[in-house]
Amino acid sequence: MTRKQLVAEILTDLKKYDDLGLVDLRTVNLTIKNELKRFGSNICEIRQGFIDIMGGKSNLPEGFYRLKSAYLIKGFDMGCEDEVDDLWRVDTYVTRIIENEYGWSNMSESHYKKAYKEVIEEKLIRGSRVYIKNNIVDKVTLSKGISKDYLSYDCINNEIESLCGVVITINNSTITSNTKECRLFITYESLPEEDGELVIPDLPNLINYLTHKVKHKILEGIWVNDEADTVAQKVSYFNQKATEYWLAACTEVKFNGLSPNFSKKLREANRKELRKFYK
Repeated sequence: MTRKQLVAEILTDLKKYDDLGLVDLRTVNLTIKNELKRFGSNICEIRQGFIDIMGGKSNLPEGFYRLKSAYLIKGFDMGCEDEVDDLWRVDTYVTRIIENEYGWSNMSESHYKKAYKEVIEEKLIRGSRVYIKNNIVDKVTLSKGISKDYLSYDCINNEIESLCGVVITINNSTITSNTKECRLFITYESLPEEDGELVIPDLPNLINYLTHKVKHKILEGIWVNDEADTVAQKVSYFNQKATEYWLAACTEVKFNGLSPNFSKKLREANRKELRKFYK
């Protein structure tokens, strides 16, 4: 199920408080996202995408968890292949990557780049395949103050100092740069998502944990603000149930994990559903 569907089920159970306007949806959505992050890499998948920095900053993808690599993009070429079919759909995916190769210079005692890297991005728009060839300049530099919580253990931007002059930092859901405008290609660990919406893996204990944790968060906020009577007992109950499901969910996530093809299968299922309306 998606985060939106989970929230709908929770609000149905707490309809009384929702109807009174006592539920903060922003807090609910943020709680689900933060609680999913507590399961770490066990619940994440590897994703790649482009970030357009405007005015020195940009929002990160909704499911962003930790950065694995970030490259500066400069220049691109576009082309269009023959129409594949006449079905209306939009899809974007990376089809080919040529890795950078580095050598070691004894004279300067530093690494130097032997080969550049290119990323071929394809978009399928109303049955026509459009490809974009992006030219990668170099890895960007991470600011010295960036928290390690936003970096994967093998983040390659930590290995070699960049020569492109672009420095980035990450804070919560925002990425900022020392340049006002630039384009980045990033590889990152991501919470499961589809079309910008978080997806909750179909693991019963995980769903039960999130449900009780969010209910506890909602009722705690109501209780703290003295918005309703007789809420304290419910706060204690949902906190206790969330604690119980937490241990079960950790075990479930660890031993089941996400299939490497989780997102691919989900996208294919969604495309199949969309085709019903465009025959």
